[in-house]
Amino acid sequence: TTVAATFGVALSAGTGQVTMTLADTVTAAMSSGRYVYDVLLTDSGGDKTRVLEGQAILTPSVSRS
Repeated sequence: TTVAATFGVALSAGTGQVTMTLADTVTAAMSSGRYVYDVLLTDSGGDKTRVLEGQAILTPSVSRS
């Protein structure tokens, strides 16, 4: 019920490829756990269609630079 983050989404009209991005500064501020997401397309009439949905698991990093 709460939005934890908003992905950047780009759609390539030529290939139909969807690219989702989430900045490292955003994930660094999030708690570890399981999140759900969806991608909605809004047409010119305002109607929304869910075209992609799934789960994202956020785990803490153990590597040090």
